[in-house]
Amino acid sequence: MVWLLGRIGLLVMLSSRLLAAAAGLDAETPLGAPTQLLGTLTSTPTIELSWADNSTGETGFSIERCTDGVNYAEYDTVGAGVTSYSDSTVSAGTTYYYRVRATGSVYSAYSNTVSLSPATLLTSLVGHWRLDEASGTRYDAHGSNDLTQHNGPVPWEGVTGTANFFNGTAQYLHAADATELRSGGSDFTWSVWVKLQDRNSNRTIISKWNYDIGDGSEYLLVYRSSEDRFRFLMRDAANANNAYVESDNHGSPPLYTWLLVTFWYDSTNEEIGIQVNDGTPDTVAHTTGVNEGTGDLLFAAQNSTSSPAAFWNSTMEDASFWHRVLTSDERAALYNDGAGLPYPFMEQWNKYASNPVVEYGAYAWDNFQLRSPDIAEYDENTWVMFFVAQSTTKFEGISYATAPKSDPHNWTRHTSLILASGTTGAWDEEIAGVSGFKDTDGDWKILYCSNEGAIGLATGSSLASLTKYASNPVFEGTGSDWEEYVRHPSVIKVGSTYHMFYDGRKSQPRGWDGDIGHATSTDLINWTRDLNNPVIERSASAWEEDDITAPFAIDINGTYYIFYAGYSHDLQSGDKWPHFISYVTTTDFVTFTKSPHACIITPGDGGWDDWNVAEPTVMFEADGTLHLYYDGTNSSNEGNIGYATRELP
Repeated sequence: MVWLLGRIGLLVMLSSRLLAAAAGLDAETPLGAPTQLLGTLTSTPTIELSWADNSTGETGFSIERCTDGVNYAEYDTVGAGVTSYSDSTVSAGTTYYYRVRATGSVYSAYSNTVSLSPATLLTSLVGHWRLDEASGTRYDAHGSNDLTQHNGPVPWEGVTGTANFFNGTAQYLHAADATELRSGGSDFTWSVWVKLQDRNSNRTIISKWNYDIGDGSEYLLVYRSSEDRFRFLMRDAANANNAYVESDNHGSPPLYTWLLVTFWYDSTNEEIGIQVNDGTPDTVAHTTGVNEGTGDLLFAAQNSTSSPAAFWNSTMEDASFWHRVLTSDERAALYNDGAGLPYPFMEQWNKYASNPVVEYGAYAWDNFQLRSPDIAEYDENTWVMFFVAQSTTKFEGISYATAPKSDPHNWTRHTSLILASGTTGAWDEEIAGVSGFKDTDGDWKILYCSNEGAIGLATGSSLASLTKYASNPVFEGTGSDWEEYVRHPSVIKVGSTYHMFYDGRKSQPRGWDGDIGHATSTDLINWTRDLNNPVIERSASAWEEDDITAPFAIDINGTYYIFYAGYSHDLQSGDKWPHFISYVTTTDFVTFTKSPHACIITPGDGGWDDWNVAEPTVMFEADGTLHLYYDGTNSSNEGNIGYATRELP
């Protein structure tokens, strides 16, 4: 009887599987593996994970973790459809490895792995001042001690992003005295990137010091011209004497060179120290403590009875203050082989050393500039970059280059235009911008704009067979309000809906009053404008107060990043009209949040992109790397395309 029941049960099981197969079902259909697993660090510290869900019918996701990259174990689970997880049980100084798989009647394959190390540099951090703002308040990115500007230092290219340049006569930054800005009578460390411009006089870098009023003095970092050294001074606990140490081991600071200066007080070892870059520190014994001075905090000057004095006359960036002594390893991490480590002490945008990666001048139709790069996937192994070619007489049209995904700075130019500008008098007499992609139907779709401010469409089964839409343009300005002219489309497809971002202008098609609008379509021909337009607007009294332009939209795990370029008349210098690059994010196309970094790509100190950087385009890889391309111009207005990378911010 037992044998019979067993045979019956087996027959029932087999029959049910046959019935399921006949119905087109499989009780053990494989689940799609999660992809694009990303990890980001917060200052708590917490590790935030996110991934792309490629399965249907899963019951949830299993998050596995280890600290050796080998012995993974399930750490936690989340429900079906959930694509993020926060791990707050991590410790500074430990590397954590993660992978994720979908769960159900069977498991999916694993996602890619990610590893992160919570930054010990966030421990006891009081404040961090990026100094990347173009004007107005310089914000404390970690604490609440924002700096007020006096007489307007201006932005320039720094080590990790944008720096501030001080003129050496009256420009400085200031925060009122606060308890957390004092030493607390115990250990502290400051670090700051600086660039020395001359050796003519004493110059102040960071000061909580009263030049001729001893009661408020506590600590001071200066450059001393007579000794040709950086000097750190500290007032003793009795407020009676000053102790100092100079950067003798480093020696004479080179001019026009970025240097990381770190100085500290170590109460345990009873010494004060100073270090330049990752060189040998200088230390001096100090046994009489530190005064808790009530003086204000100043960058680029120090207080006196009459007015600030001893102004800094060059560039400064990324100042940080801790209520502890940093280790030698931490100081080396901040220096990062000269590349710097920006707050929250993660990777920064790195310009490619051999920029530009795509250059003008290969053909008669591009013998002046390449503009408006736009990246798309050509196939699973290749990227395609569209761009606008300009001769010495006009914008000639659109061409492209390709690069293997494994080598994103090795581009091969196509030998001709794939979409030429229109004839004289046509609406697209000069094509000035492009957004291209291969659609889900397999055809190429190209949105492009005219130099005079309208947007058209071209399509084709290949890039060699593009045809302009007969009733172009498909999108024009309203003739009034903020978007009398429209340019620089960027299209992203979500489901069956195309979302287009574009810049609109009301004075002239190439004027300096741009904002960014949003429109939707299901066919790329008939567009509905967003009722909340413009969805991204210029910011008052900042690097983008007069113009924002050239948006580029990309979907990264359900968060949409819109990169763009901004401009301020205040930053114009002669014929130099510098733009800067930043981004906003949105998850719903309703609320747009600007990057906490004012500018992520800035003009260079010299060379091919020292006059302008603009028109960004970005691709994202599953390992979390962002690849950003942009057009840059030099003092001769020659335009090429450059490249920068970083991990997902």
